[in-house]
Amino acid sequence: MNKLWLYGCSFSRDVNKYRTNKGWFDYIAEEFNLDIIDETEPGFGWSFVRNRFYNDIPYWGEDDLIIVQSSHLVRMYSEFLQTRFERFYYYPLVTCTTQDNDEKYAENLLYLSKDIPDIRNENWTQFLASLRILNKLKKNWFWWAFEFYPDYQTLGKFVEYEFGDRLLKFEDGIKTFDEWMRANPHFCTNPPDDLHQTYECHEVQGKLFVDQIKNYDKKVKISGIH
Repeated sequence: MNKLWLYGCSFSRDVNKYRTNKGWFDYIAEEFNLDIIDETEPGFGWSFVRNRFYNDIPYWGEDDLIIVQSSHLVRMYSEFLQTRFERFYYYPLVTCTTQDNDEKYAENLLYLSKDIPDIRNENWTQFLASLRILNKLKKNWFWWAFEFYPDYQTLGKFVEYEFGDRLLKFEDGIKTFDEWMRANPHFCTNPPDDLHQTYECHEVQGKLFVDQIKNYDKKVKISGIH
């Protein structure tokens, strides 16, 4: 049975302790008859998840589907600092918005050898490098973004000229998860501090992604190229 490989943070899995319904990924797996391989890690950014991503390359099947998600770009991880800080993990504070808390977390743990914009840029650069490798190795892959960097690229040329056809979007053509959720607080488990999806949101997101994957496959078959 072919597999659906998931890479991302908690927005790419169901964060509820006891599941009562399907996540967005379940709708995709059921539609395309795939087994789910969950390589996500809640609270971590791409600098952590990319290690699993690269380690899994030899195990990807020819017809497996890979879906990659960028997380908060201020989430940094370093294996060299593990012994000093135990592990880099994200603990949300009720009084903080998600973004503010992530920035405070980065400032506290990195103290800072780099400014926040530098951290965000480095994470985004690493993420793009991973997509370029993925594009060379696989024909069945897609990505979606919590946010872009720099911010102006939300509506900029980036998504049009590089992997824009592989970008899974949201309702009304919204290109980032952060923007979509803040525009639809009824989809959030606890707005505005917690942007995690309700099961209603998981269903909407899953069906949106299924439709886009199908449409992409149709275009590929018509054009005869990957």
